Amino acid sequence: MKRIAVVMLALLMLAACQPTPETDAVKQKDTNVLIDTVLSEQTETEADNPPAPVKAQFPERFQCDAYTDIKNVHIVADVPLRVFSDGGFPLIRVERTGIDVKDQ
Repeated sequence: MKRIAVVMLALLMLAACQPTPETDAVKQKDTNVLIDTVLSEQTETEADNPPAPVKAQFPERFQCDAYTDIKNVHIVADVPLRVFSDGGFPLIRVERTGIDVKDQ
């Protein structure tokens, strides 16, 4: 009885499979051609409009003057930003200098 149940279950599982399609559902793209196309477009746009230096894209200082919503705390920041790289990925360093608590 158990053998018949196992054979029937195997036949039902095989009957549920769909036949392999004749054509691929997703066609593979030629990755190398796509990469070459993107790189050539980037070089064309860079030749027309050279990118600004990384140091010119960021301000020398970060400044803010705001009040918080919850307890109306006054926040003032004047922080120097240092840019360490000129390449495509900027590396910026911001250092915490201290917190001054002033009673009003």
